[in-house]
Amino acid sequence: MKRIGYVILISAIWCDPFLKNTAQADYVLWIPYQVLMEGEITYHPGGTLTLRSSFGNCRLPVKETTCWKIPSLQKRFQLLQLQNQGEGSENLFQVARWALQQGLLDEYYQMLERVLEENAQHRLAGDLLRKRQQLTRHLKDPSSDIEELQKMIGHKMKVRRSPHFVLLHDTEDQRVDRRIQLLETFYESFLMFFWSQGYPLKEPANRLQVVFFDQFHDFQTFARKVRPGLENTAGFWDTRYNVTVFSKYGTQGPLKELLEDSRRTKQQVTENTVGRTRLRRILRALNVAIATVEEKASVEVVSHEVTHQMAGSTGLLPLMVRIPDWVHEGLATFFESPDDAGWSAIGAVNKTRLNGYRQLANHIDPIQRKYSSVDFVMTNQIFLAASTPLDQLLAYGQSWALTHFLINRHFDSLMEYYEILSKLPPDTLIHEERLRKCFNRVFENGNGQLDSQWRAYMQRLPTDLDRILKESEIH
Repeated sequence: MKRIGYVILISAIWCDPFLKNTAQADYVLWIPYQVLMEGEITYHPGGTLTLRSSFGNCRLPVKETTCWKIPSLQKRFQLLQLQNQGEGSENLFQVARWALQQGLLDEYYQMLERVLEENAQHRLAGDLLRKRQQLTRHLKDPSSDIEELQKMIGHKMKVRRSPHFVLLHDTEDQRVDRRIQLLETFYESFLMFFWSQGYPLKEPANRLQVVFFDQFHDFQTFARKVRPGLENTAGFWDTRYNVTVFSKYGTQGPLKELLEDSRRTKQQVTENTVGRTRLRRILRALNVAIATVEEKASVEVVSHEVTHQMAGSTGLLPLMVRIPDWVHEGLATFFESPDDAGWSAIGAVNKTRLNGYRQLANHIDPIQRKYSSVDFVMTNQIFLAASTPLDQLLAYGQSWALTHFLINRHFDSLMEYYEILSKLPPDTLIHEERLRKCFNRVFENGNGQLDSQWRAYMQRLPTDLDRILKESEIH
């Protein structure tokens, strides 16, 4: 059975430099594997197309594909600039925020400078540009002993330092360079997101520790030592050591299928003389698809797990308080780049998460619909009642949806709620009634008012893909 849903090349927060300066980007869904690849398409007589991407070129039968042509981020940014030209400094500031959420950091800072040109008294824009200079300084190594971490790993790892991270790894330098760039971009974007909202988030005091395994079985061995039960994931954050741990990639889901078909096709190429050209063409396409999925998996796991680490290291969420799972996972899924979120970055609205919410919210059974309520989520019952992988997926969908709503409609109140959670007793199981009181100190849900607002917000929310396709039709 083929996996249903898209697997996107890479979130726009780390957009492909191959496409950065083009007006349009082509997207090709390879239907048999449900892998969406990004690049430039050339059509050929005979019903085939060539996709030229940053991972190589491949030729595919047109009948096995669905294709879109979508304005690039640069094109969309330029349109926003034109639409808001002469409309005042606040409109320009909103364009800057949009650029930040897409991961266009250079354009974000350029727009902040434009804001100050328009209004030299714009305090927040000035503060943000000063904070940019603050981010250029290098943090100190963490106080915990890196050697101790090396001993737990069980074999010698190389150490790489960047301005804000110390990375232990045993993989090739090229992969480490990409991972460092990914980490640093996310670090800056995370902080700037909160600072641009006027929230005084504190920068971490020390470099953040990251472990990057080349071999998945080494990752599994280490995971069993520190976080049993997570050895088959692609990464995790460990609160005791405040370290994020990743493997080069896992072998689950669509990647497992692609790798197996690639292995089988390589064997057929060596064994067969008839049809070898066709088989080599398929193998090239599989290699591009594998590189696409691997890169997307890297972006997804980094953005999710480093959100946990950044939230704990900045004090946004407490390290030692057993706060509800929906709070942790709602924030991480808001910042992550999930399977079909390649159309935007921070706060992406994607089909996987939206369906995870709507499957309960629109359920024909009123008992099932009750699970999609503010009270059921904020008291953490949504996770406590999750006994199957599908239940877990739905719990993540509800957590993402409530966090998305609160960040976009009640940001200041959500930050106040996080601060209340930080003052709860450490390492103590917080019971349902106390969680309800904490939430109700900030949010008014009398007569289900907040429930109604949340439901209306989510029902009107399009996916980023739907919205951009609509915008493409207009322009």
